[in-house]
Amino acid sequence: MNPKNLEIFGTKIQSVKPPSDIRSKSKEEMRKYIQTLPVLSLLLVLNAYFFGALFGGFTSTYLANSLFYSIFPGIMLTLGGIMNAISIPHPLWFVIASFLIYLPVSVFGGCIALQFL
Repeated sequence: MNPKNLEIFGTKIQSVKPPSDIRSKSKEEMRKYIQTLPVLSLLLVLNAYFFGALFGGFTSTYLANSLFYSIFPGIMLTLGGIMNAISIPHPLWFVIASFLIYLPVSVFGGCIALQFL
């Protein structure tokens, strides 16, 4: 197997590296680069956001013994997502999907934690 490729569930995932000539300070260059990324790579990022919110909501509720505290990881992730969306241009569908993930999934993780209390 090529170390630059990984196959998950029959789907090949290639490692994606930014070109060496891109300057991280230029929003226009970053926007163009992000538009060239495969959709699957952006879906993997959304997957990470999902599980981060889920485990954050679960942990905060489990430790505090109250569902109320599950909103705090969701709020913190939302604030981080706002800063990320402002500083790095993303496709509109990605920004909308990420904001639909943070708070509801965090509360869902809290609901799961209540089953263990």
